[in-house]
Amino acid sequence: MLELVTYQITLLKEIFNKITFERATSVATLILMVIIWIDTRKSDK
Repeated sequence: MLELVTYQITLLKEIFNKITFERATSVATLILMVIIWIDTRKSDK
């Protein structure tokens, strides 16, 4: 059971390493923009 969890963590680390820094930054920016958009929508009401 523990071996499976360790394997999944290793797999996740490999996936994260494959994701470039630029892509991670653009995703973070997109999430931030969505949060700001939702925030402005709430204050409009």
